[in-house]
Amino acid sequence: MSATKADKAAVLGALFRLWSLADTHTIDGFLHSYSTEILDFEVGLEGFSAALQDKHVRWLKVTKRGISVPKFDDHNSKSAKRRAQDSVRKTSARQADKTGTREEKRREDTQKEEEEKAPSAEWLKKRGLSLEEWGKLNG
Repeated sequence: MSATKADKAAVLGALFRLWSLADTHTIDGFLHSYSTEILDFEVGLEGFSAALQDKHVRWLKVTKRGISVPKFDDHNSKSAKRRAQDSVRKTSARQADKTGTREEKRREDTQKEEEEKAPSAEWLKKRGLSLEEWGKLNG
């Protein structure tokens, strides 16, 4: 991105800001009423819009109505986000299975569910409580 005369960190930051803007303010990657000047200002990098329109990059398309991010749906749509989140969740579950933490978590959840249920008569008797008293304390 020599067109911007900026270092890699600045360019990556500007790209992140662009994708965040599009993700936050659009459902299809089209930023209505944005111009190249406005986008350059928003990302804090002069020449950024021009560099992304370059025939070798084509990461930005500018029209009279605004700016669009081509192939936005491939990476930023709800279904793309869901696929990414599912992948992370499945990877995490696989790792948990390998280390045993997933089984421990299930055990903790089961214990918590048991504690949230009404106690047995034996449990209440040991503590000198009636079911009505317990209900008042936990209701």
